[in-house]
Amino acid sequence: MTIAGVRAPCACVVALVVEADRAGLDRLAASPGVRAVEAAPVGVTPAELALSPLLPEQTVAAGPVPDDGPV
Repeated sequence: MTIAGVRAPCACVVALVVEADRAGLDRLAASPGVRAVEAAPVGVTPAELALSPLLPEQTVAAGPVPDDGPV
């Protein structure tokens, strides 16, 4: 994905927050086009989530991203 690709009209979802059991998350992870599924502990509220984007160059493993932006 490139900046031009993001700006171009497309039918893509960059991130989505869902609530599901383990089996549902496993099915979601196995779906075509899904690059990552990150599970949060039970009971976490949306305000408590810390989400990081999966960068286009992260095709094998997603490591920590720089933590130097404004909070």
